[in-house]
Amino acid sequence: MTVLLLEPIGESFSEKRINLTNEVLKVGRKISAKNPPEPYNGIFESKVLSRAHAEIWNDKGRILIKDVGSSNGTFINGKRISEEGQQSASFELHTGDVLEFGIDIKNEEGDDILYRKVSAKKQIEKAENTQAELELLKNIILDITSKIESIPPTVSKKKILMELDEAHNQERLWIDKYTNLLQSSKQFEKDLEILKIDNQNLADDNEYTKCQLELSEERVKELEDKQDFFVKENQIVKDEYAKMRNDFKTLNDKLDKEEKQSEKYKRRINELEENYSKTKYEVY
Repeated sequence: MTVLLLEPIGESFSEKRINLTNEVLKVGRKISAKNPPEPYNGIFESKVLSRAHAEIWNDKGRILIKDVGSSNGTFINGKRISEEGQQSASFELHTGDVLEFGIDIKNEEGDDILYRKVSAKKQIEKAENTQAELELLKNIILDITSKIESIPPTVSKKKILMELDEAHNQERLWIDKYTNLLQSSKQFEKDLEILKIDNQNLADDNEYTKCQLELSEERVKELEDKQDFFVKENQIVKDEYAKMRNDFKTLNDKLDKEEKQSEKYKRRINELEENYSKTKYEVY
């Protein structure tokens, strides 16, 4: 798993740390309050970006990007990758590349910038140390928690908070499990490399050494089988992580629904109070 780090050049946006899985990252401008720019998505608060501007994805460890027909273009190290309104070919991004979305829009006199382009320096972090992924999860949790705290008290808010707390506990368990798996997998990879080197040296030795080589090869096969096991376990953890994010989205949707229902109740109460006031006046 790879984390794409976009470090802002200037003050065009806040730093983004994006977990690149098998899904394509959609890059574009903010179009509604329900889809705001976040540290973990490809949405930017910029008028020079198109709604659908570019796409970034992970292809077996290679980070690729293409422009999907934006108006103001996508630039890698100052070079535009496609003509206006045309989809580009795929380009590989490397650590240290300067990535730009759009162009600076100036006033009629040309001496002042009205709308700035999005400029960033691209970095890649491997998720074996899990620190980048933990930071990403932390940002997601803080974002959801802040949204919950801003909602007026409703009958079901306590229940939703309990569900969210349970989801947090499950998330921590999976993070611990994922961290342990990564550490074990890394150790097995080191052991495997050592044994492969030993096998190469043993191949030049005598008959006794050949017997030792056969034993080492069996050990290598055993370690490779264990490595395959950890790869499958890692995939299970990734799938659970994806499901967890879907659960977070479901909770957000429920909160939005409860907020709308609460507003509906408030309007009904106001109507009843007005009717009561009118009735009281007519009686007197």
